[in-house]
Amino acid sequence: MKSSNILWLALLALALPGGGSAGDSGSEPLLDSLRPLYPAPEVTAATRAATAEETSEEFRASAGEIGRILRELNARVTMAAASEGERQAVPGLEVEMGPFGTPATITVTDSSSMPESEAASTANLPNETLLRQEAAAFLAKYRTLLRLEEPERELRFTRLHRDGKGHSHLRYTQSYRGVPVWGTGLILHLDRRGRVTSMDGKYIPSPGKIPLTPQIDSARAVAAAKEALQVPAGTTPPSSATLVIHADHRNGTPVLAWKVILELSLARHMVTLVDAGSGEVMFSYNDVRHESVPGRGKDALGTPRDLTVWKEREGEYYLLDASSMGMPDDMVDPMVPPYPARGVIRILDAENRHWQEDLKPIPIGSSSAESGWLKDGVGAAYNILKAYNYYRDTHNYDSLDNNKRSIVAIVRVGKDWANAAYIPGYGEILFGDSDYFSSSLDSVGHEYTHGVTSNTSGLLPIEQSGALGESLSDIFGEAIERAVTGSNDWIVGTKLRDPDHARNMKQPDKLEWSLGRPYPTKMSEYEELPLENDGGGAHINSSIINRAFYLLAEGLDNAIGMESAARIFYRANTIYLLPGSNFADMRRAAIRAAKDLYPKESSKKEAVEDAFDAVEVFEVPPAPQPPWRKPIDAEDSVVTIIPRDGRFYLGRREKASGDTEYLTSTPVQPRRPAVSANGDIVAFISEDFDLCFVGTNGLEICLNKPGRYHSVAISPDAKAISYVRRDPSTREALPLICVEWTDSPEDNYCYLLQSAGMDGSLLNTVAYAGAMDFTADNRYIFYDALNRATLANGKLVGVWSIYALDLVSGDTVSLFPPMKDIGLASPSLSNLNPALITFEAFDAKDNLVYVGNLETGELVEIARTETKAIPAFPALNGDDTAVIYSNVETSPKGYYPSLYRQEIGKTLQPREEPSEWLSGGLAGVIYRRGELSMTPRADIKVSQEVEGKEFLADATIAFNVTVANSGPASATGLVLYGNHPWRWQPLSLPDGCEQNGAARRITCQLPELKSGQQKSLQFAYRTTTKGEFSHRVEVASRQALDPDSDNNVSYASVKVVDNDSPPRDSEGETGAPPASTRDGGGGGGGGALILLPLFLLLWLPLRHCRFQLR
Repeated sequence: MKSSNILWLALLALALPGGGSAGDSGSEPLLDSLRPLYPAPEVTAATRAATAEETSEEFRASAGEIGRILRELNARVTMAAASEGERQAVPGLEVEMGPFGTPATITVTDSSSMPESEAASTANLPNETLLRQEAAAFLAKYRTLLRLEEPERELRFTRLHRDGKGHSHLRYTQSYRGVPVWGTGLILHLDRRGRVTSMDGKYIPSPGKIPLTPQIDSARAVAAAKEALQVPAGTTPPSSATLVIHADHRNGTPVLAWKVILELSLARHMVTLVDAGSGEVMFSYNDVRHESVPGRGKDALGTPRDLTVWKEREGEYYLLDASSMGMPDDMVDPMVPPYPARGVIRILDAENRHWQEDLKPIPIGSSSAESGWLKDGVGAAYNILKAYNYYRDTHNYDSLDNNKRSIVAIVRVGKDWANAAYIPGYGEILFGDSDYFSSSLDSVGHEYTHGVTSNTSGLLPIEQSGALGESLSDIFGEAIERAVTGSNDWIVGTKLRDPDHARNMKQPDKLEWSLGRPYPTKMSEYEELPLENDGGGAHINSSIINRAFYLLAEGLDNAIGMESAARIFYRANTIYLLPGSNFADMRRAAIRAAKDLYPKESSKKEAVEDAFDAVEVFEVPPAPQPPWRKPIDAEDSVVTIIPRDGRFYLGRREKASGDTEYLTSTPVQPRRPAVSANGDIVAFISEDFDLCFVGTNGLEICLNKPGRYHSVAISPDAKAISYVRRDPSTREALPLICVEWTDSPEDNYCYLLQSAGMDGSLLNTVAYAGAMDFTADNRYIFYDALNRATLANGKLVGVWSIYALDLVSGDTVSLFPPMKDIGLASPSLSNLNPALITFEAFDAKDNLVYVGNLETGELVEIARTETKAIPAFPALNGDDTAVIYSNVETSPKGYYPSLYRQEIGKTLQPREEPSEWLSGGLAGVIYRRGELSMTPRADIKVSQEVEGKEFLADATIAFNVTVANSGPASATGLVLYGNHPWRWQPLSLPDGCEQNGAARRITCQLPELKSGQQKSLQFAYRTTTKGEFSHRVEVASRQALDPDSDNNVSYASVKVVDNDSPPRDSEGETGAPPASTRDGGGGGGGGALILLPLFLLLWLPLRHCRFQLR
């Protein structure tokens, strides 16, 4: 502790040599210029109560209007800075962010927020045109939230899928100015009436600044790909090169690239992305889906199989099924080119030609329909039909594309080629010759499912997306085996000759993918591999999702069975997954699918959650808004007031872009504007006392309630706004601060303002608040307030002082007491550090600017303005290395305002002389363009347990309290408060604790808690009062860094019985004294505001009167 409140007062007294009361007539013009407010009479208790109730009713009637405007403006920027898993609050929607800062999921929670639906008015299921119109309206309305400049141009509709519930699902791919964005997509889900119910996305924001002209041509890109893949010189495999935009989820930066496809063989369709600017190869992968670790087994074709074959003529039959799908009406002869694209299953023979050659497969024929067939072809025909029937009969999915696409399988590929593969570009399934892949039902089901996945979710064959694709193929291979044979063994490839190459879904670690390296069973065993090694471990890490499915189907105590589990995973794959989906996306998709399919059986959803928990694929938690931030790496920019022609306007200067302009066309009051830390949202009071906003795009919105608003503040992250209202008839500002939250409207409050007395003769009254500012963690609002009261001699005085309002507890603390000779005003806080503050102090002669540290008690005078004609309105800059403030300059034409800049060091001492920073500016507020980021912080939690629930009078009641730190940083300066019920007597206090009897509070100073540490304490009491009571404990830190303040408070309830004492007090379960004894001035009860040492200012809450407005 370097300083205290008393020291600050002494410094101010020395710096400001007196000169009369701030309420004297000589100083009133200064007050009016500092805050051009209308005089307020002395406020009686009755007047305050009536004001509170009136404002409460009005606030309730219009609740949410300001929040709605702020959220719409906020959506333009908060989505850009959102981290994966973070929840965003948007009216009528629940939004969860993805890795690119765009929504990963949107759920409609209020259908009234949706655009008017023409589709919803139709009696029958809406047609595709109406559905697409509805989807377009949704995308257009929420383009800002989606971070898409022109969704109607950037999203290309690819297909419509209707499920068995009558719901429609529209899939889109992303492009920008005609250039596809690689690996991205979006799905809109609509109900039976054609109303949008939800959205899934894996895409990037509109890459407005990306250059779309390549610096290298396609030929050079192909050459770079061939060199990277070591294609022999002189060979010319079929190739193509297409411009795409690629954004890596690790850094989100979009890059223009050439997507080069080299068809090196049927089993090697290599995709290579080449940077179109530098020519650097970014990565390559094989786009052929195949089993890289094949198994081997014996074919079971000793028993004749029922086949459907094609009779070309007598004595000439082919393995071609033209009836199972329903032969197209226009098909004449499927054996004559052009072969039918739909409605047939064709089995061809490669005759052992190598897959690196041109296969030129031939039809498999026989002179008899009953015999003479190639055994590999029989197995393929039989098992593909079984897979087709399974998907059609179980999931109502027809062929590989749900549109009767012809299925082509080629057997006997290569010589001794032990593999199988699906080729997405051709829609063909290949089977090698050295094992009986085509006769292994689960292997055929595996490859068939690759075809389904390719035509639905389109999972990329790399990393977690690739592992998902492989797992889904394994899963449905087993599901098909169960459906056809009545059982399955959870071993993929059991029928193959070499069981060591199989995959065990039940116990993955029983098999090894490499010597001494078993398949992983959970995420802590996930194999991080380079792309050139199995596409980043696609066939290896698939075992994690395989095991989750096994557990869901039959491995858990609450398992739901194969049929239900398969239905859930099928719906997840075809409805919710996108090309770049990962394991966490699969968890979310499966949970949503379970809720869709079994809305009345919550046990199935819970089983899905348990299965994914068991393999450590946990829900991505909401990312907390960082309460302590790093400075944005950008130039300081400013929003300021500019006088012009006797009126005031808002202006903006952005040095980085050379931007100096008027920000609003609306004249404003000469008050400090409210600006978010990154400058994207500005709130201000208009000339006619309306509350207005302006967004980063210049969109200006006012509430159209002139005469109603007095001052405004906005939090650094633009998630909260505070304002002071005016009585439109008297033009007086009201003694309340109202706060609205964009992401938690239920926490909206108006706080009735109170003040501590200068001495016993000063009444405890506040006329109104003026300037306000939020701390960096959104925990407190600092404000200056005009105190008007009558002294003992009958004189009415008005003085300014500074207070802090705790938005969690509603408590108020006083930075200084009202001092009749010194006014304190214009508090402004750091956007980075909750402890740094700057403000101005004035008397009848001088106006000084101070900067202070609330944690250390340091206070430094950094400037003295030349005249009191205008207030200083000081503000810290973007990295807390300087303070800007208003001053006046003299010119031949008179006076004009300027913004001055004073550099400060880490000790807050001024460096060099102040310099003029912006001529013509007044009441400037600094911001920086960019994203706010957090630093490591402590995460404190308090909990308590009581040894029993019901006690006899005079019994000992003990509460065991635990304070824990689960954050990565150490927690210091911890204070624990215990509030016990009225008439309870503490029996013992833990070490470091002391009792404040009047406040019924125990205060404990706790030691430092490092990450993962905890501290236990016990509070013991005795009481003779019968009733039900609640014991409250709260922990706070001097750092004010806790990201989750909801777990900083804990309650425990007990009941005391069998006593003849008077019943509990009217205050209820806490047994507190009547309200009339809690309100009023001075004393030690809750509601009185006492002076605190500055280093405890943020960490010693005192009860403050408030009322909740819902």
